[in-house]
Amino acid sequence: MKLHHLLQTDLIFYDYDIKSLDELYNAIAEKIYDKFNINEDKILKAFRERENLGYSIFSNGTMIPHGRIENLDDLIIVIVKTKNPLEISNQKADLFYCILTSNIGSNCYLKTLASFARISHEYDAEIRSKSNANEILDFITELNIDIVSPIKIKDIISGKVVTVNIEDTIASVSDKMKKYNMIFFPVVDDEGKYLGQINVLDVLELAYPQYVLMMTDINFLSNFRAFEEFQNQELTTKVKDLYTKSSDKTINVNANIVEFGYILVKRHWHHLTVVDDENKVVGIISSRTILQNILRG
Repeated sequence: MKLHHLLQTDLIFYDYDIKSLDELYNAIAEKIYDKFNINEDKILKAFRERENLGYSIFSNGTMIPHGRIENLDDLIIVIVKTKNPLEISNQKADLFYCILTSNIGSNCYLKTLASFARISHEYDAEIRSKSNANEILDFITELNIDIVSPIKIKDIISGKVVTVNIEDTIASVSDKMKKYNMIFFPVVDDEGKYLGQINVLDVLELAYPQYVLMMTDINFLSNFRAFEEFQNQELTTKVKDLYTKSSDKTINVNANIVEFGYILVKRHWHHLTVVDDENKVVGIISSRTILQNILRG
């Protein structure tokens, strides 16, 4: 099945003049009731129960409200482009892909969520350039997105990836860790190909040399000035001096989400670096991805 087979022009609304998320939910519930005779309160409850787990809002102003309704034997999609952005939890959104399905999980539902996430990341400008429901449907039809095959890594990873080069200084790595609130980065060469990874513990090795770690009596640490020379060393030490070379902590962008979950559970890992067929880094995927997209999708 293709994504566009689930879309209908009478459930795509462009330049909708509403002022709040509650007003949006009420309008969607009314439209779905009129078309499918589903109780409006059940619709509102489904959206709000999922909302309690967190908002699915992207930085480009797109939101994907979704929920499950008991015994619903269909998958319903409503697309809304509002006339003005709505204020939602200190964020703004004006393009909404709203999805309802049954309370029993389905690959079709998860694939649909992933497909709209992909559209938001890759085709946001094109969708926003359309001026009516028919143009939006025609564009999504041209994309010809399959929603039956297993969810692939590329369907759910963010388009933004931060890496460090093997020749970068540790000082620049520390700066990036603070800036992006991350404790590790994939290490790449000048062509962007994966070489391994460096994490905050690797960085800390500059403050705790190997001879210190070999000692069994830690009483002396009260007088050991661990970070006294750290700032000087981080300016001259490079990533290539500290990073961990590895080839097994990667997964191909075309692998499916089931394979990813298996690796995490089997190896007790929390993340993998995503690479393409040329071993170039295209993203990072973590156990949180499965929680947000599968277990609580």
